[in-house]
Amino acid sequence: LRSENLIAVTRGRLGLFHESLFDHLYAQQFTTNSSSLASVLTGPEQHLFRRTQSRQILEALRQCDRQRYLKELREVLFGTNIRFHIRHAIAQWLGALADPTVEELRIVSALNNCDQHSMQLSNLALLGSTGWFDLLQKEGWIEKELRCTGDRQDRILRWLSLRLGERPD
Repeated sequence: LRSENLIAVTRGRLGLFHESLFDHLYAQQFTTNSSSLASVLTGPEQHLFRRTQSRQILEALRQCDRQRYLKELREVLFGTNIRFHIRHAIAQWLGALADPTVEELRIVSALNNCDQHSMQLSNLALLGSTGWFDLLQKEGWIEKELRCTGDRQDRILRWLSLRLGERPD
């Protein structure tokens, strides 16, 4: 790693050159222990770097332990003691998924029944990638939302107009 300039030794201390490598390694280590992501995030340190770590941890769990991933995802998104900026980053990450699942849809949809901030998180995730569009269409979510009235229907119509270029049919 040192010869590839990924680590540096300065004054006897080891340092990683790239933050995402550290986050990746942290996430991989996290998946092997029994700690809860929500408990880490409700600790005294909810700094900005926790956003990237949280996404990396969820991505790693999504790939290797689906059941634990869904549990951790639910706990974090509904965690009232977890700062909004962390929950927002996770919702953004979810919204970018190319292959969201029905289980993820159920978790994120449940946020719509909560407070205004949680509804923002739900919209951020659900109205994200083309993968979400395909899943929402398959599950009948879009049709159901279009039956609503007022702001909710307007929001879905605006979103659909933005998606026309991606899914013209």
